[in-house]
Amino acid sequence: MKEKTGKLFLIYTAFAVIIASVIRFFQYVSVIDYETGFFLKGSEPMGNLVYIVLAVLIAGLVALVIFGNIRKWTATTVSSAGMGSRATIILGASYLVAALMKVYQLFTAEGGNLFRTVAMVAAALFFAAMGLLLMKCTVPPAVSGFLNIFPSLIMFSQAIELFMGDLVIKNRSDNLILLFIYLSATLFFAGTVRFYGRIETKTSRPREIIMAGLTFIFSGTHVISKLLALAFGGEAVQGMDAVSPDAVAAMAVSGAFLAVICTTVQKQEIEYIVEKKEEKNKE
Repeated sequence: MKEKTGKLFLIYTAFAVIIASVIRFFQYVSVIDYETGFFLKGSEPMGNLVYIVLAVLIAGLVALVIFGNIRKWTATTVSSAGMGSRATIILGASYLVAALMKVYQLFTAEGGNLFRTVAMVAAALFFAAMGLLLMKCTVPPAVSGFLNIFPSLIMFSQAIELFMGDLVIKNRSDNLILLFIYLSATLFFAGTVRFYGRIETKTSRPREIIMAGLTFIFSGTHVISKLLALAFGGEAVQGMDAVSPDAVAAMAVSGAFLAVICTTVQKQEIEYIVEKKEEKNKE
């Protein structure tokens, strides 16, 4: 029987992004007041549609990942040490994209304080170092896993800053989507600590795929719908906020992660930490 790699995960998330982005595009051109950031009065049902669709799509992703894990698709069993040089080049390139986004953010941010400036510089340097490290190595060094704690903390701090700075965030369409991006990216980067560090448990890989999928869906919806609005929205989207560099960074890294583990040919299976401990005890 032909081995199932898990390409269906990638296809499903791409489909989810397209569906949600189209709905979000129509929201941008028809039901958002760009002076307040709120949905227009009386348009709340249409405004809430994208969140309902996202919830349904995410539920479908979770079900698909559980099914794929039960069937042992390659995406749920391949070790980060068994992907090959092409995979590390793709993953490294995605981190370099994230670094460029932080540099762009550094030079375009308005009203930044010293802490934010230092944080953006540190994030840019980290993403660049991580990208170059992955592109250089055929097998990701285990230390690269622990390095991913840093972007997880950065995304979490962004989520806290956004939440504390907007007391009615649930009513501001763009900010709510951004909050979802920051929170899912926080958990995604935290999950990659196990992936790159090769300290996986039997339940960690499904969580990694789900969080990568969520991050890609949320960030992809934000990025693609805004690009569509900028290209085709005309005067209807005047005053719309620009695409978030953080969303582009999250989309690049999570998308590369999904693309790699969902298409790679398995050369080495995950060696779970529980099994390692049992082997040591036998010795």
